[in-house]
Amino acid sequence: MRVQRYVALLRGVNVGGHRKIPMADLARIAATAGLAKPQTLLQSGNVIFEAALRAPDAAARLSRALESAFGVTVDVTVRDHAGLRAVVVGRRRPWIRSRLSEESSSESVSER
Repeated sequence: MRVQRYVALLRGVNVGGHRKIPMADLARIAATAGLAKPQTLLQSGNVIFEAALRAPDAAARLSRALESAFGVTVDVTVRDHAGLRAVVVGRRRPWIRSRLSEESSSESVSER
């Protein structure tokens, strides 16, 4: 398999002071798990990396490494550029329509 660039989204870390994982540690653990060129942003709990693995395999590898390092199970979702774009583009418009529909419904109720 060829090397691909991925983003790993970690669920429930660095939220409200719970399950803190310092980003420097996240990058180090990702590298130790065999994920190349890991980069993090602020305290997001996300890491961009490269790997010659399928996304589910990269997610499992990072999840195991985090559990080993911190003793907590972390749900990890990994997407490539096309996969992440599909989520954003595919969900953006329905969410906006849904949100606008909710707002117009609440306005019409309050006007009665």
